[in-house]
Amino acid sequence: GRNAAVVKLTLALIERACKLAPAEAAYVVERGYQYTLLGDYAAAAAAYREAHTLDEANMDALLGQIRCQIETGALREAASQLEFIAEIQAALGMTAELALVSALVEARLRGDKPRAVAYLDQALELHMTELKAH
Repeated sequence: GRNAAVVKLTLALIERACKLAPAEAAYVVERGYQYTLLGDYAAAAAAYREAHTLDEANMDALLGQIRCQIETGALREAASQLEFIAEIQAALGMTAELALVSALVEARLRGDKPRAVAYLDQALELHMTELKAH
Protein backbone atom coordinates (compact mmCIF):
# COMPACT_ATOMS: atom_id res chain seq x y z
CA GLY A 1 0.00 0.00 0.00
CA ARG A 2 0.82 3.66 0.16
CA ASN A 3 2.26 4.18 3.60
CA ALA A 4 2.43 7.97 3.87
CA ALA A 5 5.35 7.88 6.30
CA VAL A 6 7.42 5.78 3.89
CA VAL A 7 6.44 7.91 0.90
CA LYS A 8 7.47 11.05 2.79
CA LEU A 9 10.88 9.48 3.38
CA THR A 10 11.30 8.57 -0.29
CA LEU A 11 10.10 12.05 -1.23
CA ALA A 12 12.79 13.56 0.98
CA LEU A 13 15.39 11.42 -0.80
CA ILE A 14 14.21 12.45 -4.26
CA GLU A 15 14.09 16.11 -3.16
CA ARG A 16 17.74 15.79 -2.22
CA ALA A 17 18.53 14.17 -5.57
CA CYS A 18 16.75 17.07 -7.32
CA LYS A 19 18.89 19.57 -5.41
CA LEU A 20 22.08 17.69 -6.33
CA ALA A 21 21.11 17.42 -10.00
CA PRO A 22 18.52 20.14 -10.73
CA ALA A 23 18.66 19.63 -14.50
CA GLU A 24 17.82 15.90 -14.28
CA ALA A 25 14.24 15.60 -15.54
CA ALA A 26 13.95 11.96 -14.43
CA TYR A 27 14.46 12.99 -10.80
CA VAL A 28 11.82 15.70 -11.09
CA VAL A 29 9.39 13.20 -12.66
CA GLU A 30 10.00 10.89 -9.71
CA ARG A 31 9.27 13.77 -7.34
CA GLY A 32 5.96 14.24 -9.14
CA TYR A 33 5.19 10.56 -8.78
CA GLN A 34 5.92 10.67 -5.04
CA TYR A 35 3.49 13.58 -4.68
CA THR A 36 0.81 11.60 -6.55
CA LEU A 37 1.29 8.76 -4.07
CA LEU A 38 0.57 11.27 -1.31
CA GLY A 39 -2.50 12.57 -3.17
CA ASP A 40 -0.99 16.04 -3.58
CA TYR A 41 -1.90 16.49 -7.24
CA ALA A 42 -1.13 20.21 -7.33
CA ALA A 43 2.47 19.61 -6.23
CA ALA A 44 2.70 16.60 -8.54
CA ALA A 45 1.47 18.61 -11.53
CA ALA A 46 3.99 21.36 -10.76
CA ALA A 47 6.80 18.80 -10.66
CA TYR A 48 5.69 17.22 -13.93
CA ARG A 49 5.53 20.67 -15.58
CA GLU A 50 9.04 21.41 -14.30
CA ALA A 51 10.28 18.08 -15.68
CA HIS A 52 8.66 18.83 -19.03
CA THR A 53 10.42 22.20 -19.09
CA LEU A 54 13.74 20.44 -18.46
CA ASP A 55 13.09 17.79 -21.12
CA GLU A 56 10.26 18.45 -23.56
CA ALA A 57 10.51 14.90 -24.95
CA ASN A 58 9.97 13.26 -21.55
CA MET A 59 6.77 11.24 -21.98
CA ASP A 60 6.62 10.40 -18.27
CA ALA A 61 6.33 14.11 -17.48
CA LEU A 62 3.53 14.57 -20.00
CA LEU A 63 1.64 11.48 -18.88
CA GLY A 64 2.11 12.51 -15.25
CA GLN A 65 0.48 15.85 -15.99
CA ILE A 66 -2.43 14.05 -17.61
CA ARG A 67 -2.80 11.69 -14.63
CA CYS A 68 -3.02 14.73 -12.35
CA GLN A 69 -5.70 16.26 -14.57
CA ILE A 70 -7.67 13.02 -14.45
CA GLU A 71 -7.39 12.77 -10.67
CA THR A 72 -8.52 16.38 -10.18
CA GLY A 73 -11.49 16.03 -12.53
CA ALA A 74 -10.10 18.01 -15.46
CA LEU A 75 -11.14 15.18 -17.76
CA ARG A 76 -11.71 17.12 -20.98
CA GLU A 77 -8.27 18.74 -20.75
CA ALA A 78 -6.75 15.34 -20.03
CA ALA A 79 -8.51 13.80 -23.03
CA SER A 80 -7.34 16.61 -25.29
CA GLN A 81 -3.73 16.28 -24.19
CA LEU A 82 -3.92 12.50 -24.39
CA GLU A 83 -5.15 12.71 -27.97
CA PHE A 84 -2.17 14.92 -28.86
CA ILE A 85 0.29 12.55 -27.15
CA ALA A 86 -1.27 9.50 -28.81
CA GLU A 87 -0.66 11.10 -32.21
CA ILE A 88 2.96 11.80 -31.34
CA GLN A 89 3.45 8.33 -29.88
CA ALA A 90 1.75 6.54 -32.81
CA ALA A 91 5.04 6.17 -34.68
CA LEU A 92 6.76 4.73 -31.60
CA GLY A 93 3.93 2.46 -30.47
CA MET A 94 1.77 2.25 -27.39
CA THR A 95 3.37 2.15 -23.94
CA ALA A 96 1.92 0.61 -20.79
CA GLU A 97 1.56 4.01 -19.12
CA LEU A 98 -0.13 5.53 -22.19
CA ALA A 99 -2.57 2.60 -22.29
CA LEU A 100 -3.31 3.01 -18.57
CA VAL A 101 -3.99 6.73 -18.88
CA SER A 102 -6.16 6.03 -21.94
CA ALA A 103 -8.16 3.53 -19.88
CA LEU A 104 -8.75 6.13 -17.17
CA VAL A 105 -10.01 8.69 -19.69
CA GLU A 106 -12.29 6.14 -21.36
CA ALA A 107 -13.78 5.06 -18.04
CA ARG A 108 -14.11 8.42 -16.31
CA LEU A 109 -14.88 10.83 -19.16
CA ARG A 110 -16.62 8.70 -21.71
CA GLY A 111 -17.98 5.92 -19.48
CA ASP A 112 -16.85 3.39 -22.09
CA LYS A 113 -16.08 0.46 -19.79
CA PRO A 114 -15.37 -2.14 -22.52
CA ARG A 115 -12.87 0.16 -24.22
CA ALA A 116 -11.31 1.00 -20.84
CA VAL A 117 -10.89 -2.71 -20.10
CA ALA A 118 -9.31 -3.23 -23.53
CA TYR A 119 -6.78 -0.49 -22.72
CA LEU A 120 -6.12 -2.09 -19.32
CA ASP A 121 -5.50 -5.44 -20.99
CA GLN A 122 -3.10 -3.75 -23.39
CA ALA A 123 -1.35 -1.97 -20.50
CA LEU A 124 -0.89 -5.28 -18.69
CA GLU A 125 0.44 -7.01 -21.79
CA LEU A 126 2.90 -4.19 -22.52
CA HIS A 127 4.02 -4.06 -18.90
CA MET A 128 4.63 -7.82 -18.76
CA THR A 129 6.53 -7.71 -22.06
CA GLU A 130 8.72 -4.93 -20.68
CA LEU A 131 9.35 -6.86 -17.48
CA LYS A 132 10.40 -9.95 -19.42
CA ALA A 133 12.79 -7.85 -21.52
CA HIS A 134 14.61 -6.71 -18.39
